[in-house]
Amino acid sequence: MTAQSARILLVLCLIITTSAQLAHAQASVALDEVLARWRGDPRFQFVELQMLADGQQFFSISSGLVFDGVEARVVNRRFLLFTRDLINGRSGTRVLIATDFFEEVTGIEPDFVMPLGYINPDGGRVCYQGTSVGGTTSIDCVAWGAFEGARLGFGPPTPLTPINRALRRTRHTGRNQLDWLTDLQPTPENNFGDGTTMITSCRNGFREIWEDCEPGNLAGESCESLDFATGELGCFQCLFDVRDCSACGNDTINGDEECDGSDLGDLTCWDLGFIGGDLVCSDDCELQTAECAPTFDVPGGGGKRSDCLVEWRLTNAGARPDATGKAKRKQRCHDGDPGCDQDSTIGTCTFEVGVCLGREDARLPNCGLRAVKLWKLKRPKVDDDRAGLLIDAVAALGGIRTENVVTFVPPLAAVNTCSELQPITLATGEKLKLKARGVGQGGRPKDSDVLKLVCRP
Repeated sequence: MTAQSARILLVLCLIITTSAQLAHAQASVALDEVLARWRGDPRFQFVELQMLADGQQFFSISSGLVFDGVEARVVNRRFLLFTRDLINGRSGTRVLIATDFFEEVTGIEPDFVMPLGYINPDGGRVCYQGTSVGGTTSIDCVAWGAFEGARLGFGPPTPLTPINRALRRTRHTGRNQLDWLTDLQPTPENNFGDGTTMITSCRNGFREIWEDCEPGNLAGESCESLDFATGELGCFQCLFDVRDCSACGNDTINGDEECDGSDLGDLTCWDLGFIGGDLVCSDDCELQTAECAPTFDVPGGGGKRSDCLVEWRLTNAGARPDATGKAKRKQRCHDGDPGCDQDSTIGTCTFEVGVCLGREDARLPNCGLRAVKLWKLKRPKVDDDRAGLLIDAVAALGGIRTENVVTFVPPLAAVNTCSELQPITLATGEKLKLKARGVGQGGRPKDSDVLKLVCRP
C-alpha cells in the first residue's frame, strides 16, 4: 500500500467513525429540564440535556441548541453551537447550558454558556440539533405556552411555562404535552455531576413580588380583571390558573372561538356559501347559520383551483352549510318539508336548483376567477325534461344552446352570474344525479361538478 493510499484510508476511517458517533448521539441525547425565569429574574436561565446511552460526549460534531420565540420567526431565531466534546459520556449524565448570571449565583459551572434572553418565558421552543453529511436534524424539541410555530412532529406546545419553575421531562414519547411537567424546585447538574436544588418560596403562605398568587390569595384578581369574560380564577404553583376562565362574551375572538358577540371574524353568510342573510354568534361563541338565507351555492367537487368556475345553487333550509361553509353534494328532502319541497303534491319533492358562473367563493381561497367558455350538462340526459330546464336557464345568461351544451361567445367574464332557480321534481324514493362541466376561456380550467338529489317520504 502506498503512503497516499494509507492517508486516504485513514481519512475514510475517520469519516466513518465520526458519522457513526453522530448517528449514535443523535438517537441518545434528549432535553431534560428548562428554566426561563427564577424568582422573577429572567437572568436565571438554563437548559439541561441528558445522555440516554453511553458514549454520548462527542458534542463538537453536534450543532447545538436552537431557540425560538412565540412566532418562531427565522429572523429572531437564536443558535448556540457546541464547540467541544465533554469528558463524561455515561448514560444518565447531564449536560448543563446556562447563563453567566446563573453560575454567579449558584456557583455551578455550566458546560456551555448561553447568552441572556435566548429563552422566552411566556411561549417559545428549544431544540437540540445534530449535523451530518445530509444537513442539520432536530433530534429533540420542547415547545411551551403561547408558541405558534411549526410542531416539527412534537405535537402542540405544553400549556405549562418555565416561569419561576422548571419544565421537567418525565416521559419520552416525543409529544410536548405528554412528556413535560413543571417542578417548583429545579435541579440543574453539569457534566461533572456538580448540581444543586433551587429552593422555591411558593406555598410559604406569603405572596412574594414575583408570584402571581399563593393558595387562597389571588391578590384581588379575577378572571374578569385578567380580561376574561367569565369563570373562576385559580392558583397553580403560584401562577394564575386560567383554565376555568372563559373569554367568550368579551366581544373579541380568542383562542378556538368561532366568534364572540359582534365579532364574527369578518365573516358573512355570503362567505359561507349563502346568497344572503344574517350570521349569528351563539352564547357559546359558535357561529350559527340559521338566520342565513335557505338558498346557497354548492361547489360540486372540482379542483380547489377551479371549483369556483361553476357551482350549483339550490334551496334546502334543512341541509344548509355549517359554520365552516361546507355544503353537502348530496341533498336530501322529505316530501312536504317546506324548507326544500316547493310543491304541495303528496308523493313528490320539488327542489329549486340553479347554476352560478364565476362565484367569488371565500371557501375556495386558491380558486381564481376565469371567463367561462362553455357549460355542459352530462346528467341527466337531454331527453329528460328536467335537463332542459337547467340548460335553458344557463343559456338565458347569454349563451347559445346546442343540445346539452351552452357556449358563450365571447366567453362570459361576468362575476357571480347565476341562472334562475328551476323546479326539479323527484318522486318519493327517487334519486337524481346532476353532473355538469364548465370550461374556461382557452380551454382551461375545467370544472366538473356533481349534485345528488334525494326525495324521501
